[in-house]
Amino acid sequence: MRKISILAIMLLCCVSVWAQQNQTDTKTYNKSTGYGTISMPGKVVRSWYLNDEGKKVFNGPLSASCTLANTNVSVWPYDFALSGTYTSTTNFAHGKLNGASASSYKLNVKKLGSNPETKVEYQTFSGNFLKGVPNGAFKMDCNGELKLTV
Repeated sequence: MRKISILAIMLLCCVSVWAQQNQTDTKTYNKSTGYGTISMPGKVVRSWYLNDEGKKVFNGPLSASCTLANTNVSVWPYDFALSGTYTSTTNFAHGKLNGASASSYKLNVKKLGSNPETKVEYQTFSGNFLKGVPNGAFKMDCNGELKLTV
């Protein structure tokens, strides 16, 4: 009888460990550009496991990558040609941000027409988290309009 209960406990432990093994999925992702309905198509790769209630818990790296090739868009009264990139990487431990996190967004905006103009919109972010709490230096830069270093 004792051998059966020890075997049952070992089996339950194996099932519990198996249930929390990380899985990875890839999803489509669209980063908004702020110009009409135009977005940057891309993908996000996530690591996760199922908890005891069967819910996804992010655990491990998460990354997003999007690219927009030359795309024309009209936002009354102007026409624009847009191109750009977006990348983001972060880490999770048992559902909480944990470790380095960084993102970079760059959008080239060319106003078309009789008075053409070109400008670059960008945003960069880097920071670190420990068990979901900001930890260490953070830096954010948005076209010189907002700069944050803490």
